[in-house]
Amino acid sequence: MKLKHYSFFNSGVKAINTRDNWDSVRLDESERDYYIPGTIEAFEQLPSVINSKPLATWIAHQMALINARALYSIGCGVAYVEYNLKKTAGIRVAVSDFTPSVMRLQALQVFDEVVELDITTQDPAISPGTVLYLGRIDTELADAQLQQIFARLHQLNVQHICMVPAQLLTPKAALIEAYVLLKSILQRRPRTFCGYNRSLGLFRQLAARYYQLTFHTVEGKPVFWLHKKD
Repeated sequence: MKLKHYSFFNSGVKAINTRDNWDSVRLDESERDYYIPGTIEAFEQLPSVINSKPLATWIAHQMALINARALYSIGCGVAYVEYNLKKTAGIRVAVSDFTPSVMRLQALQVFDEVVELDITTQDPAISPGTVLYLGRIDTELADAQLQQIFARLHQLNVQHICMVPAQLLTPKAALIEAYVLLKSILQRRPRTFCGYNRSLGLFRQLAARYYQLTFHTVEGKPVFWLHKKD
């Protein structure tokens, strides 16, 4: 089951699903949740960097259980979780995204590798024993695209995936979508289409041929840990 997901952006774009749209957001200081600062000092003050520390700690613990010492992030965005992992766990961290603005992260001089990569058309160069991180990229992908990504990662012999869904379809999520619609009407403010909320059942279905999906929560937020099937 899935439901269309909308949000508000200062730029007022109708949909946030292209390189140009995402680049404009990543370079716009008024988009506080999505802007990539050019200095480490500004980056460390981002609320998302501060608030993501518990998730980074949880991921580091899961990686320690399987003796994984490297993480490759797909669709990293601002890379706040990845930053905390690099700073606190001391592991190798590579980050990638499909927009040129991802290269701004090089200025932070934190990550071991920064790559412009479109996971829908390109395979990441992942060494054995690396955990692949999919953070909040699911809403922008069609079901067939997401399933194909699982298939390709399975073929690349990626053993472990940590996936944080951007939107998990729950009664609360449905109420939030209704609230966003009402706010849009009352304030006469256009919504931006951001993709889809998916149910846990649909996520399991899309991954089922390739990975065993285990559901977790970290401070009330959903996290999936996927283990490669033979």
